[in-house]
Amino acid sequence: MARRPKKFESVKHGTFEADIRLDPESGRFSCDYGGQEFNSTSLPDVRKWAWERLRAMSALEWTPIMEVNFNAEDSRVNNLVNCSNLEIYIERFHAAWDGKRWVKTPWVVMKSGHFMCSGPNTSDMDQENYPMPPEMLAQQRIARSQIFYAAEKIGNVMKFPLIEEGGRHPTYYVPFTEERWQTMVGIIEKLRELRARIHTMLSTTDGWNQLAAIAGVKLLTAPDDPAKS
Repeated sequence: MARRPKKFESVKHGTFEADIRLDPESGRFSCDYGGQEFNSTSLPDVRKWAWERLRAMSALEWTPIMEVNFNAEDSRVNNLVNCSNLEIYIERFHAAWDGKRWVKTPWVVMKSGHFMCSGPNTSDMDQENYPMPPEMLAQQRIARSQIFYAAEKIGNVMKFPLIEEGGRHPTYYVPFTEERWQTMVGIIEKLRELRARIHTMLSTTDGWNQLAAIAGVKLLTAPDDPAKS
């Protein structure tokens, strides 16, 4: 098993700090910060990269984004006549241009040692619940940032709606507002209510007839009625 290079020294920019590591076997220095990595046999080059990376990341302007996507139909079969499924997922996060590419970070960042699930059901959880000094908040966002692949080809200006094609359904990104978030939360709640109603309707013949009427197909009949079967 490959060993992780050991910490060699730290580079600082204000309150921001990045570790430079040394791989004794290859003699290469490396630094991983804010979702990007640089390595070289030249320590001055790695120091320079780390300092510039710290300076760029510490000045990021984070934009709140909302993501809406649909899961693809069940992949166990290709024939949608045999299997079909649809779900809506929403998530919110922050994105920023780091000077070279777009990066994203979780909506809620936690102090070291704290953990929380992320995703569409983590509603009403925000930074106010876990107050941090601005500098600590910025560092936590940077530490958890990763490449925002959906925005790789749009340059340094985010144009909305941003649509990421791929798979059977595209993913949509729009600027986050509380109104948009609550709109999608309301739609998901309505779908949950509908799903609960369908569960009930599936258990009776009348329910199946109602479903058939909604779908616009021929009404079903009770199985014990041979005259209408």
